[in-house]
Amino acid sequence: MELIHDTKKLKAAIKSVGAASAKFNVILTHVAASCLGQVVAHNNVLPLQDLHDTLNGAANKAALVLWSEAFGKVKFDSESGRFAYAKSKESKLDAAIATPVLDYKPAKSEKPNLFAMLKKLDAFLGAAEEHLPELSKDEVRAYSEIAAIRATLAGENVSPIKRKAGKAAALTAPQLQLEAPKAA
Repeated sequence: MELIHDTKKLKAAIKSVGAASAKFNVILTHVAASCLGQVVAHNNVLPLQDLHDTLNGAANKAALVLWSEAFGKVKFDSESGRFAYAKSKESKLDAAIATPVLDYKPAKSEKPNLFAMLKKLDAFLGAAEEHLPELSKDEVRAYSEIAAIRATLAGENVSPIKRKAGKAAALTAPQLQLEAPKAA
């Protein structure tokens, strides 16, 4: 590959990339919408899977997955890399046709998924708890504040974890206690 050093030639090449990209997006949307049409007509996800497997680039594949899940009766298993028919979902083929695959951006939900946040906090706190004996006083305080935030998000009526007498280095999980909230 020879690099383009001439500025005019480079600008022309960039312009051609833009035109090719726009054309690719139109073709991709047409083929992807046709694949979703197969899902609607025959509950057949194989053409969509073939399209996904044929695409180059992780960004193109990720865009196809987001777009397909938003508009089609499909779900994507990221572990297996496979589409599956989702009978309970609604097909939105007209919206799919009107929305180019590479331009689709899912709407951000107004409210974060609380269950997912709690699950992540539980995993973090569980991993941190294993190392409590090694934590400094400040780290234990941070741990207790995070635990209190988790409890608040879960609707539990507890205050931050307080440590009993002793050094932070000697602190173990059974030595932690939850203090009842104080009346204001």
